[in-house]
Amino acid sequence: QAETKLKSLVQQHFAGLAPAQTVVQGLGSASDVILELAQQGAGMVVMATHGHGFLGRIALGSVAERVLRH
Repeated sequence: QAETKLKSLVQQHFAGLAPAQTVVQGLGSASDVILELAQQGAGMVVMATHGHGFLGRIALGSVAERVLRH
């Protein structure tokens, strides 16, 4: 279901732009998976954040922040 919804979202909002490949991965840490795809040559990575706030970032960290740091 996630893959179908993601592809639909990309078609709806990014139709006519550069071709996009969607990836749904359920295994491994999110930041590790994203970094691996980036190292394989992804031209752009689009990530959303949950907005856990300052204390949440300190306690748990943020996937987006970890990806940006690396």
